[in-house]
Amino acid sequence: MIYLAGVRKAIKKELEQGRLGTPVFARLVMVVSSDHGHLLPVCAMASEMIEEFLGQSIQTIFARGSIESGSISVQLHLGAIQTGQAIVTLKRGVLPGVDLLLVGDRGTLRHDLSEAILAGETHDDLWRVGTDSIKPGLVGAVEESLKIGRPVRVRG
Repeated sequence: MIYLAGVRKAIKKELEQGRLGTPVFARLVMVVSSDHGHLLPVCAMASEMIEEFLGQSIQTIFARGSIESGSISVQLHLGAIQTGQAIVTLKRGVLPGVDLLLVGDRGTLRHDLSEAILAGETHDDLWRVGTDSIKPGLVGAVEESLKIGRPVRVRG
């Protein structure tokens, strides 16, 4: 299980303090164990986190990769100038990992959670990667883009 509440809270604080300026790009790379089995929902959840950090709604999604390959990369277009990329990879026999890069018009912020995960830093109040509260339409948009091989508009 990957826990992200502490990072999520820290990022929100940085954004509220204006240290990055206006966020314009976010990249979120997640490595999850191969027994997780929910590649599409985790991609949608990662996309939703990027949407939250950039403060705009996702307009279009362009997904590449496949469930069979165990890796999906999702390119997101939000608002007029904001873009994001979510990459989720399933790997057998490795610990989970998360690497986040957030770029603003006045600075950047990067979190590599590999060390925190390796150290077992989990707390009761941490937000965990879960797929039960994903916005309607995101999983379908990722799935449709993979199927047709081009960007799709996000509905709902």
